[in-house]
Amino acid sequence: MADAPRKPPHNEEAEQGLLGALLTNNRAFSKVSDFLRPEHFYDPAHQRIFAAITETIGAGRVASPVTLRPLFDADPDLQREGGGAYLAELAGNVVTVVNAGDYGKTIHDLFMRRQLIEVTAEALERAYAPGLTAPENLIADLDAQTAALRAHARGGEAELATAADAVDEAIQAAERAQQAPDGISGLATGLVDLDYRLGGLQAGDLIIIAGRPSMGKTVLATTAATNAANRGEPALFQSLEMGTVSVGQRLLASRSGISVQDQRGALSPEQFQRLIEARQHFASMPLRIDPQAGLTAGQIASRARLHQRKHGLRLLLVDYLGLIAPADPKANRVHQVEETTKGLKELAKELGIPVVLLCQLSRQVEQREDKRPQLADLRDSGAIEQDADVVLMLYREQYYLERAEPMRRANESQDVYNARYAEWVQRLSECQGIGEIIIAKNRQGGTGTVAVRFDGQRQVFENLHRGGR
Repeated sequence: MADAPRKPPHNEEAEQGLLGALLTNNRAFSKVSDFLRPEHFYDPAHQRIFAAITETIGAGRVASPVTLRPLFDADPDLQREGGGAYLAELAGNVVTVVNAGDYGKTIHDLFMRRQLIEVTAEALERAYAPGLTAPENLIADLDAQTAALRAHARGGEAELATAADAVDEAIQAAERAQQAPDGISGLATGLVDLDYRLGGLQAGDLIIIAGRPSMGKTVLATTAATNAANRGEPALFQSLEMGTVSVGQRLLASRSGISVQDQRGALSPEQFQRLIEARQHFASMPLRIDPQAGLTAGQIASRARLHQRKHGLRLLLVDYLGLIAPADPKANRVHQVEETTKGLKELAKELGIPVVLLCQLSRQVEQREDKRPQLADLRDSGAIEQDADVVLMLYREQYYLERAEPMRRANESQDVYNARYAEWVQRLSECQGIGEIIIAKNRQGGTGTVAVRFDGQRQVFENLHRGGR
């Protein structure tokens, strides 16, 4: 004889007991209001009753069998129980409201069990089904879903920090800054003026690096990653665009001075020896590159969690937003971006690390005479700007000037043209090798611009050493 199908875990008596207690004494609602939601109930009718109680109490009115009965007299799910009269029956069977909190916890725990069954059952079906989905992606999806359940479970038992807790943590951050060799509380990028402005890359922050193509977004990210790893801080570079060879060539260029372009051609024995020597520098560096493309934010988060468990993780860099696959391909782009940035911000807080996300700026930058980027140039800027703690924008005047060499105009004298050309040469000379990091948003500090040296051949940003904070 076949086994009878098992019912999802639920407790009808706990649901009835809690609803009855709430209808009898609305003050009991405070015992469950911070974690219990209508969808946590198993019975659809109980879901609607709890939703009505929540809405009524929230509006400052009394929720009782009398006030709510008109809403439920015609409810089809309550017809077998007597319609709206079921509310009076729930309240009439209550002996005490003392157990309301325990009932709520039971309901929430059973909801979590049902969710866990649903998630693992789906994972089981996908594992059995033939298809092209790689096993590691199935595992990443399962990890992302169970992480969401963990977050939901923590929300049911959230403990609030006191003011004393908050200031204690702030003092600890100040102590770290005092003890750090560079005098900052966060993770140092190695760019001293930038670190001074930000206090380093702060744990729990989502940091955006934005710019037009060729401005150096990836260069700044790898500069920060290698400088952190040089100090023994484990970093993960999630490269959705470049493969490991391309990332490796950039790293070798930064150390050897042999450009990526030259590495792709014939090298002299001396040049090749410089590459071998540069390789030794990276041999024990705690920097890892994940070149897997087409990942969702949830899958990136799953891989980061695994990396932290296995190797430790102090810094995550994601290159770049436009290549992160949407969790819901049918949603509009603004919603997709919002879900991605929100998910990465939550990951930064969960793991207690800075998460650096690279973003492309819209083409409208190119239409202006002054091509320095602004926050409004962020694609889908509302969601990005809202979730980001820090927004860094890159600008290199040299890039634009090199592409704007003056041409002699019609009816222009040679002397006038020569003067314009000389001015262009002077401007190009002044900005040669100089980049600007524009701090467009800094949730915990000021904004402004930091000048740095950009070495295109070595693919690095360095300190400019020309003054000032």
